[in-house]
Amino acid sequence: VRKMNRDEADVEALALSAIVLQNKGEARRARQMADAILARLVATDTAGVYIEFPQGPFTSIDRKLHIHVQLMEALQTVYPEAAELPGMRTYLLGRKRTLGWDTPVTSASAVFALMTGRPSPSPQAAGDLLTLTFDGGRQVRNLVAPADSLGYLRDTLMVETTADELRLQKFSSCESWGSVYADFSQPFSSVETAATGMSVTEEYPNSLQVGQRVRVTHNISFDQDYDYVTLSVPRPAAMEPAEALSGYGWSDGLGYYREVGDCETLYHFCHIPRGHYQITEDFYVERVGLYHSGVATLRCEYAPEFSSHSADLSITIQ
Repeated sequence: VRKMNRDEADVEALALSAIVLQNKGEARRARQMADAILARLVATDTAGVYIEFPQGPFTSIDRKLHIHVQLMEALQTVYPEAAELPGMRTYLLGRKRTLGWDTPVTSASAVFALMTGRPSPSPQAAGDLLTLTFDGGRQVRNLVAPADSLGYLRDTLMVETTADELRLQKFSSCESWGSVYADFSQPFSSVETAATGMSVTEEYPNSLQVGQRVRVTHNISFDQDYDYVTLSVPRPAAMEPAEALSGYGWSDGLGYYREVGDCETLYHFCHIPRGHYQITEDFYVERVGLYHSGVATLRCEYAPEFSSHSADLSITIQ
């Protein structure tokens, strides 16, 4: 049997070796393999615990999920009480929020890994979903999850006066996520860049004149892999797209469907690996004046809490 160098072996080989050795009674060698896996894990407060792959489309998402599940199975076999396992479950669930799992085998393996070794549910908590209290003169709004159940809880609150604080209270012992959405209006000039999980900025040429053909660059970046992302780019009133027909395109290693509308262009991406990209579009400048670029938005359709928008830019055309 060929001996394997733990420092040079890939993580999947380490995981499979740990499982086989543990089941064959070679506990000491299995722990060595598991320790080598633990040394390669990355832990973050928000994403959980995972193996970091290079940026770009070098490894398919199905492959990444498969390897992550293999690592979880290996640690559950060798170290069932490992402190990293809850973080690995958090990471795996987080990937389901933003990705479509198209392979049934991978999905079944992921469900098995999630359900193995989970803690028993905690007692249910009673209470209204939204309550309003006053704490030392401060207006406080409370959201109390009523149970340790599966599903999606949602409530809407019309705020006549701005609350000082929003409290979220969770009694569940299982992983869960919460989001707060606020709708309001403000002038274009006051809009600043905002980003959650992804970002978008725009670049316009410094000098614009009527009759020019100019190229606008949309810089987009992602902190993880995403499926089904839409980039919405408003069009300044003084510009018309050089290519007025919708269709499939390719830019900076990304494939997309480009949908040309009356006042904006939409870019639909089926899959975007983690990394930084540039999308360019050519326009014809048609009239003079001072215009707004509008706010470009970038959003994951699977999980709209992962989104971003650019700042509004003032465009002067001579």
